[in-house]
Amino acid sequence: MDINRLPLGNALLGTVGLLTLFASWFWGNGGWFLLIAGAIWIIVSEYALQFFKNHFYSPYLWILLTPLLLWHYSSVGDFRSRLACFFMLIYIPILAQRRGGSRIKISLNKVKPWRVWLLSFLVFALAATVFYARNIYLSGDEPHYLMITQSLVEDGDFDLQNNLQNKTYLPYLPVELRFHGTVQNGKYRSFHLPGVSFLLVPFFYLFNLLGGLIPGNLFFRLAAAFINAFFALGFFKILKMAWPEKDNSTFFLFFLFTFPLVFQAIHLFPELPASTLLIFAYLNSRERQHKSSDPAGGGSDLSVSN
Repeated sequence: MDINRLPLGNALLGTVGLLTLFASWFWGNGGWFLLIAGAIWIIVSEYALQFFKNHFYSPYLWILLTPLLLWHYSSVGDFRSRLACFFMLIYIPILAQRRGGSRIKISLNKVKPWRVWLLSFLVFALAATVFYARNIYLSGDEPHYLMITQSLVEDGDFDLQNNLQNKTYLPYLPVELRFHGTVQNGKYRSFHLPGVSFLLVPFFYLFNLLGGLIPGNLFFRLAAAFINAFFALGFFKILKMAWPEKDNSTFFLFFLFTFPLVFQAIHLFPELPASTLLIFAYLNSRERQHKSSDPAGGGSDLSVSN
């Protein structure tokens, strides 16, 4: 017998799980921001989904595992990151098996595509603003993609010698940049492929046009948010196409607001732009296939043009 499906057992395990979460939060120095954000999430989730009232598998049972996060964490920041990710991810299997019963009804099925894109961009832009407020700069391969863009816009080539020697990257990365590439015949060539750099060309023109009105660190994260909002739109269309009879709005919004998408979407990485091209190529091919198999031009639940 599954005690979690009994009213008393469900309530008991849920209560112990929540107490365990807050105890771990206290001993691990989880911070006030995460405490308040987590409490709001729990309250809203409880109101909408009524975990204590309905006898289905509860996320509060999984919260009993939170003390494990206190083992071998490297710093307070590391513990907080693990706790936030764990707290969000435990809801994924629960929401995946959840069937109806929500007191909050949210539907994007009839929303126009540009509004889905705009919602995605605003979510990513908010995350980009938080990164900027916390003084998190472009790092790793990001400034190198941007330096290639700068060379394309200002010099019309891929030779990064003057960019490195004159440190022309300082407006968007106020630290010294180490070269990622090789020197051949006196020319400094990056070993990074230029796909992301080409995408950033119009944004770099705009950045120069604005003359520093928006700080470079924030501006180019907003550019990433703009580009990667199209991935979110494509993902939304895929959900509608795969399950035309089902409203997946709640799942999409949860995916939109949580890791890993919101983290990837504000970085100048090639994975999401490449995935976006694949998604829309697939959607376009399916739409063309449907039109070619329907000479009369009739409608179909597989249509993804809306």
